[in-house]
Amino acid sequence: MDGLFVHQNWLQSPAATELSKTISDELMAMETWMYAEFRVARYAMLHIENPAGIQMWAQLLNRAMRKFDQRYINQNTVLDIFEWPLLRAILLGKRELEETLLQVAQVPDTDPADVMVFGRGQQRFFDIYAAILHDQPHER
Repeated sequence: MDGLFVHQNWLQSPAATELSKTISDELMAMETWMYAEFRVARYAMLHIENPAGIQMWAQLLNRAMRKFDQRYINQNTVLDIFEWPLLRAILLGKRELEETLLQVAQVPDTDPADVMVFGRGQQRFFDIYAAILHDQPHER
């Protein structure tokens, strides 16, 4: 599936929406998620057009994380889930959706050792997205 992203404008396409709906239906029907389900969850939110839907998915993710052995799910994984929906919202100019995604992507850092160096960089991307969306200058 990762190869799908390289097609020009794929995140904005009807194909992305259809794939998102299919994955969303599958994930919602599952009692317990394994690590693979968290990896494809980024696709499940691409079709959501309103903040209430994003909030609902954030709650679903939190419930799934509580049921799963969280040693394998860290801040990196959660940020990864929200990045593509955030990029899609930016590309489509959906400001309210962007704000909601930035809000729910703020994962409490309960165990700094759990956040790999990559995760710190990924969190920095979200900080830059927020700064850009709020027209704030940011450090390089």
